[in-house]
Amino acid sequence: TEDWFANHFYANKLFFTLAKNYEIKPCVVDKKNMVIFKFLVYINENYLKEITLKEMAKHFGYSPEYCSTIFNEYMGRNFRTYLSDLRMSKALEFIRDRPITKASMDEIIYRSGFSSPATFYRCYAKLGNPENLKF
Repeated sequence: TEDWFANHFYANKLFFTLAKNYEIKPCVVDKKNMVIFKFLVYINENYLKEITLKEMAKHFGYSPEYCSTIFNEYMGRNFRTYLSDLRMSKALEFIRDRPITKASMDEIIYRSGFSSPATFYRCYAKLGNPENLKF
C-alpha cells in the first residue's frame, strides 16, 4: 500500500502541475477529466518510447478519434505536439544541467525521448532561436 500512496501522490502532483501549466480547468470530476488524467499519466510514463495516439487509445480501450477529440479539447493541442513539447521540456532541462552532467547532445536527445537528432533539431528550431543552442 505504500507504493499505491506514493503513486497516487505522484499522479495527483503530475496532474495539477500539468493542469497549471496547460490551463486544464477540471471544475467537476467527470469521465472526460479522468480520461485526460489517465492520458497525461500514460504519456509522462512512456514519453521515452515511440508512442502513438493509436497505441494509447488501444491501451485504454478507446477509439483514436475519441482520444484525439478529448486530447485537443482539454489540452488545446494535438497528441503529437504535446508529446514533442514534453520531450523538448525534458531536453531543455538536461541542456541546462549539461555543465554539471557533461552529457553529450546525443545523450540528451535520446534521454529526452527523441528518436533521432534530426527530430530534436526540427523541434528545437520551432522554438524560434535555434542558433542559441550551444554544443
